[in-house]
Amino acid sequence: MRAPGCRASPANGSPKPASSRAHASDSNYNDAIKSLVAAGYGAALLPHEATAAQADKRIAMLPLRPKLWRPLGIAHRTGALEPSTAHVLDVLWRLRQA
Repeated sequence: MRAPGCRASPANGSPKPASSRAHASDSNYNDAIKSLVAAGYGAALLPHEATAAQADKRIAMLPLRPKLWRPLGIAHRTGALEPSTAHVLDVLWRLRQA
């Protein structure tokens, strides 16, 4: 099993020529970062995505040891809450109490 955070680095260690570099226009932030790594723009610490498609063959995904974790917070708009937001906050609050 992989760690929640994975390090992505170019598999062959060599940057690609400027003409073949991919643009980070992916709809997902992590996909955009992976595209930059695959194009030779460095390495990145990314969360492990268990449901993610197979990584680009130009990228080596390595688990971090020791595993990393970070505290998270919840951000929401002040004032009256939409019913869906109130439901999510309620579920998260109950998870915290468990």
